[in-house]
Amino acid sequence: MGFKISLLEQRREDALAFGSYLTDSNDHGDIDLVVETAPRREEHIDESHYRAQNSGKSLDFPASLTYGETEVLQLLRARKARLSFASRSTVDRMQTKTRVLFEWRPDAKRRAEMEAFDWRLHEPLRQVKEWLASTPGINVDPVEISRWCQDVAAILRNKNWQHRLFRDWSGNAAHDLMSYWGVTASAAAAEKAHRMVWDEYRERTSYYIVKYYEKPVNALIEAQIHAQFALGADYMDAAILIAKQARWKLVEDSRGWVSPLKRRVIEMEECDSESAGPTE
Repeated sequence: MGFKISLLEQRREDALAFGSYLTDSNDHGDIDLVVETAPRREEHIDESHYRAQNSGKSLDFPASLTYGETEVLQLLRARKARLSFASRSTVDRMQTKTRVLFEWRPDAKRRAEMEAFDWRLHEPLRQVKEWLASTPGINVDPVEISRWCQDVAAILRNKNWQHRLFRDWSGNAAHDLMSYWGVTASAAAAEKAHRMVWDEYRERTSYYIVKYYEKPVNALIEAQIHAQFALGADYMDAAILIAKQARWKLVEDSRGWVSPLKRRVIEMEECDSESAGPTE
């Protein structure tokens, strides 16, 4: 099953095999296939970089440049260790026999669809289709939802948040946006941004409470954390204020190490003393 992925050229795409697969041997070893790739559109370099950036992987520039081709070959191999791919030029130099196993002749309509497809929708569309398959009864065009997801992501990317709120399409990012489906992209982006900031705030404030006060974060404490979040308190300050209100004692380090939170407690106590003024 050798594949020639040459989508720019108006010619047939063939699946070619060579080597031991064409013999009568009972053990073929590796299955040798001819694979050639060619870009579908002129902007294929931008497409490859985009796909690499949204793969969730850390890739250098050369790997990003050829990511599209790498991904195609991985999809064709489908984790089958015995599939061995070679280019047509390599086979020609070997002057070995080949056999066409499959011929694909897309008509003009199919080629037009391929050319018109927005390559930026590839990954969100895949995730949206997965979500729709697991959520029966929703009769919405998946492309429409995918474009909405892209609009939400574009707004989140352009916001100058302290941390990037939308990194890439890895980890089922489209699935995470589906809870906001039904409102405008701008409203969804605002709600998503608020939620992501709150989630980080809750996590970091809870860390200080659990680590330095050894208290579990239950629903009541989480409500107090949210109150501090609404007031704009810093993570550490929020934990200290909640502990002060509850009269919790700070857990001292057995080695005498002064933690950043204890230093902040001392600073806040000194500020309180200065604000109160001299005592008679």
